Amino acid sequence: MYDTLEAFGDRTLMKGHSDELASSGPIHNVQRALNKLATMYVNSNPARPLQTIAVDGDFGSATKTAVENAQDFMGCSIDAKVGPHTKARLYRCAYGHGGWPLAENAD
Repeated sequence: MYDTLEAFGDRTLMKGHSDELASSGPIHNVQRALNKLATMYVNSNPARPLQTIAVDGDFGSATKTAVENAQDFMGCSIDAKVGPHTKARLYRCAYGHGGWPLAENAD
């Protein structure tokens, strides 16, 4: 048991970290939902096209732009932040579930 724990190192991962070695987490899930949205729909606003991005767990400039474009498409306030309402509406649009009732009340 000790050898197995030692193999993971002594770094503690928490929400908000970027770790390209992790395959899942809150940022990964948002990036996957953004990609699903981009492959399912075509945005009518050419200035803010829906786009696929790398699912790397890093909320960098590509993810920020994809969030802004998705917020425009979904009718949310465009602030490049994935709060409860944006996340609910994103998951509702991308997967058809997980958003009620927050998705209906999103700004």
